[in-house]
Order: sequence, then structure tokens, then C-alpha cells
Amino acid sequence: MGQTNPQDLGNGGTLDGDVTITGDLTVSGGIGLSLSEVIEGTSTIDVNSTEALLVRKNGDGGDVFIVDTTNGDVTVQNSGNAFLNITSTGGGARMKLTGQANETTNGILFYETTNVRGQINYNHSDQKMEFKTGDSNTLALTLGSDQLATFADKINAGSWIQVNDNNTLWSDPSTGV
Repeated sequence: MGQTNPQDLGNGGTLDGDVTITGDLTVSGGIGLSLSEVIEGTSTIDVNSTEALLVRKNGDGGDVFIVDTTNGDVTVQNSGNAFLNITSTGGGARMKLTGQANETTNGILFYETTNVRGQINYNHSDQKMEFKTGDSNTLALTLGSDQLATFADKINAGSWIQVNDNNTLWSDPSTGV
């Protein structure tokens, strides 16, 4: 453009070439961007929406990453296997679950569509890690802060189980071995 009095774009128009804006830019209405650029500095998405931030495959080929500010959810999905990879190049990779100060349980839920198939929960009030399995989320194993493991039912092992307290060996009662 290079004009000191640019054209009136109040009713639409096209800008070509480099455009420099000094100050704030406000856009009312929808905007579509086709670019391959790096955004430097901070960016804030300040909206209540079930799709406040949406990353999808090209040509509306499926939503991959969704930030839902209305419900406080973040979703990673794919038509095949979906992976959330946490990679550290300089130390251990960790996933941190932080609940409210007096919340008793933080955990990981394993779903199949809308059905819970298993859980790993940390129960803060009891200081225990609980493993639940099956559609009814039956408690299978509890690991306590006292380092005791409590199984809800039988222990099946392919070979001997040694109890370190007194070197007692358990065997399979059906075979006598």
C-alpha cells in the first residue's frame, strides 16, 4: 500500500503487502487466518465456550484438541488411538493431578464411551492408593501409606510367593506344591 491516506475499508476491501499496526487492533465478528507463523509474547483466550480453543485436522477432518472453558475440560481425541505424550528432554516426565485443599480423592478414570471400566484413585483422607476394576468399579487392591498391600480377593501367581517377614512360602493348595 504505502499510502499516507489509505483507502476506506469500512465496507470491506483488500490489503496487500506488509501491514504494520502500532497500538491495539480490535476485530468484531469472525476471522479466519491462514498462516504459518510463530506467535511471540503472551496470548489470552478470554471466553466462555465449549470450544474456546479448538485444534482440528485440515478440512474439518476431526477435532483433535479442545479446551472447554464453560465446563473446565481439556479433550484430546482421535478416530484411532489417542495419545497424550509428556516428554522431558532434561529430567523426569511427570503428570500432576491437583485437587482442592479438602478434596479427598484424585484419580485417573478409564472409560469406554460413557462407561467407567477402571480407576486408580488416591484417597487423601485415608492416605491410600486404590485400584478399582470392572464395570462396577470393584475395589481390587489398596496400597496404604503404611506400605501394606490389601487385595480384595485371591492372589494368583505363576510361581512361589515369598513373604519376607519370616520367609514363609505359600503354595498352590490344589496341587500341594
